[in-house]
Amino acid sequence: KMLPTPFAEQIYNPISQALFSIQNISEQRQQFDPSMVKALKIAVHDEIEPIIFPRLIQHFNQLNLDIQFQSFRLDRKTAVADLAAQQIDFIIDLKQNYGEKIQFQSLVQDHYVLCSHKSTITVDDFFSAPHIGVSSRRTGVLLEDIHLNKKKQNRQIFLRCQHYSTALQILEQYPDAMLSIPKGILSHFQISEKLSVLDYPVDLPFLNIGMFWHRDLFENSRHLFLRNEMIKIFT
Repeated sequence: KMLPTPFAEQIYNPISQALFSIQNISEQRQQFDPSMVKALKIAVHDEIEPIIFPRLIQHFNQLNLDIQFQSFRLDRKTAVADLAAQQIDFIIDLKQNYGEKIQFQSLVQDHYVLCSHKSTITVDDFFSAPHIGVSSRRTGVLLEDIHLNKKKQNRQIFLRCQHYSTALQILEQYPDAMLSIPKGILSHFQISEKLSVLDYPVDLPFLNIGMFWHRDLFENSRHLFLRNEMIKIFT
């Protein structure tokens, strides 16, 4: 019959331990310890950060985890490469197509409201007024105008700036002007008593804000834990 050689008997214990360790890899999800998470790195647009980060940090602090939170300014040109290289854990952005390797989970829905010196406006008032536009991009059509243009509707943008805080300050000085702003973002600003917040006079789709991650990390235990906790925050 077949018998182990002296060398086989010698290596039996280390080999069996190695095989046991390999088998345990498949059980990492069940054995994952949240205290192993030491950092959370998110790329987010400047204007979305106030909607997301205060609630996110409060939630993880309640779990008594020693996590270092890092918020980076979102650069859509390098976002996919940054996710693939794990330079960032998540992107938080408006829903859009980052490519087939990037997955998305909705977190927050928002909608546009209108800031104006007037207490009521008509559709004609809206399209005849000068508007302040906000975008961090140097060129390109504003998101609101993409939807308006599909309906063959156009408005006059007399100023384009990078931040809603700037736009609100300028709006105070121009009684005829109007500003379109997501309601969730507006809630983080103090509004002048001169201004009214009005329902948007034209139908626009909801803004779908969510998190993006690289599909290669879909079953990664650490990443799965973070995703599930972030979903809990905004459910």
